[in-house]
Amino acid sequence: NSVISSLTRRAFTVCSPQHLDAELDTVYNICLCNGFPPHDTTTLMSSVLAKLSRPKPTSTRRPPREFLHRVTLPFHPALSSRIKRVLNRYDIAVTFSSSSTLRNALTRTKSSPPADSTPNVIYKIPCRDCPAFYIGQTKRPVLKRIKEHEASYHNDSLYNTDGKMTSAPAIHARDNAHTMDWNSTQILASAPSRNHLNLLEQSYIHTLQPSINRTDKVPTVNPQWISLFPRIATSKPRPAGIHIKPRKLPPKSKRATRST
Repeated sequence: NSVISSLTRRAFTVCSPQHLDAELDTVYNICLCNGFPPHDTTTLMSSVLAKLSRPKPTSTRRPPREFLHRVTLPFHPALSSRIKRVLNRYDIAVTFSSSSTLRNALTRTKSSPPADSTPNVIYKIPCRDCPAFYIGQTKRPVLKRIKEHEASYHNDSLYNTDGKMTSAPAIHARDNAHTMDWNSTQILASAPSRNHLNLLEQSYIHTLQPSINRTDKVPTVNPQWISLFPRIATSKPRPAGIHIKPRKLPPKSKRATRST
């Protein structure tokens, strides 16, 4: 039966209309020559031709939605579906990619930089004298930013010429006569871009509630992300490998004072 059906279907789909009858006669004669019963052959060929000639029903599926924007994000088993639903509301199509592929594993020719040279990170600085800690972000190597915090404390340059704060952990240490544990700085997470850093920083600040951070300086993100903050801020901290030699503070009279 499968031989007759296959030959009949092939004749119907390949032959032009003016040659179809001749091709079907050829199929019929070949079947008879190979021992197929005439009645069964005719019945089966007629059944196949009836199915192929039947008009196809029109599709009731809705056409795919057209989006104004498209974005590709790393796949996360717990977050991807939620993120897609949120972004679809804003007319953004989302596709997901795998961060660990065979190509990435085989073509990784560069070694990872030392922890203290890692850029684009969220870091945490603990206080040595109390449970308080500070969470910040930097696009530069984390060691360079930690040294800037430490220099602000050591030089008492806590505010710039515009009166803006240069280092919240340095101000905490000075106001409370505490010592920040620079060498125990941890890297909480890393990100490929500034937008990712803003989202990660606000996630960790919202989840961990660091007392040293100023809430008015936290980067703003869309409120739709707030429910996802606890899931985003789940990376395991790792030591930043900071090694800063302790320095004695100069006498108060020699330290720079805040500009007014």
